[in-house]
Amino acid sequence: MKEKNRISIPLKYKDQIKSLCWVNNFLIDYVGGNVVISLDGKIQEQRVNFAYRFDSAVSTRNGSYSAIYERFGTKGLVLNRGKIVREINRSYYCAEAYEYPICFINLEGDNVGLIHCPREYNIIEIENATSGERLTENGREETDFFHSRLEVSPGQRWLLSAGWIWHPLDSIQLFDLSSGLGDPKRYTPFWDGNLGEIGLWEVNAATFIDDTKILLAGKGDEEQEDALEALGLVVFDLETKSVISRQELDKPAGMLMAAGSEHAVSFYENPVLLHLASGKVIHEWPDIPTDKRNSSISHHVLNSIIAADAENKRFAVATSNSIEVVTLG
Repeated sequence: MKEKNRISIPLKYKDQIKSLCWVNNFLIDYVGGNVVISLDGKIQEQRVNFAYRFDSAVSTRNGSYSAIYERFGTKGLVLNRGKIVREINRSYYCAEAYEYPICFINLEGDNVGLIHCPREYNIIEIENATSGERLTENGREETDFFHSRLEVSPGQRWLLSAGWIWHPLDSIQLFDLSSGLGDPKRYTPFWDGNLGEIGLWEVNAATFIDDTKILLAGKGDEEQEDALEALGLVVFDLETKSVISRQELDKPAGMLMAAGSEHAVSFYENPVLLHLASGKVIHEWPDIPTDKRNSSISHHVLNSIIAADAENKRFAVATSNSIEVVTLG
């Protein structure tokens, strides 16, 4: 795999872009006022001004629903085709330290669900995105886990929470979505932070490769749980609960994007294309600066504006004066 295509879209003024989401073959800056960016370089003017400190956004694939929020705050808005549907909130507890937990999921028919933590930091809920009707049931077993960086697997089999537990220590929880919404056991973690199985003491970043495999990057090794100087990249089989490959890294991975079954892009300091089976760097883009974010607890790090599109093996990064779009193939 290598760089197939690269587009540089110039910006009119410094730090013009506030957020980026892939919607079909466009990029949209929802925080900046529902600004549509075409890959031919055309940028529409701002359509609306959201008079608040919103700085991040997530969206459904087709753009029917999006949400803008303050990454290290408690407030957010749900939008339908760019128009405000309702306000949302999360618990104040440590909210200034770690990333807001939020993502969307497709429900039966044309309905869309919003996954977030509107009541407590450790309780995930699924709601009807429009009405706010809660679809998850009471009676679930909850653990003392700070949910963050929520992600649904490509086939909607799994829900990932890449958050942290108190010390603080980065960890993950995985939830099996194969049973019905009315089943409380659906939200009992399939994997609740027991990382010894993969030889990592701490999971700093995670993303799905597909509905059977997950990619994990973290610290520690198989011999010493507290060997924090050892950086590992692990491909884990969710069906057999076994390690497919484990390789050492020279530097932290940061945010991850799967690029097929054999490669991934890491975004620590700058984008880097990795070969999963060997851990080797295939290509990197030192001229596209990103940040040193390597945890959900990243309030102290300048958070780059990155839009990852694993399905189409491409990513976009907003720099101070351009949007860099890279497609792999």
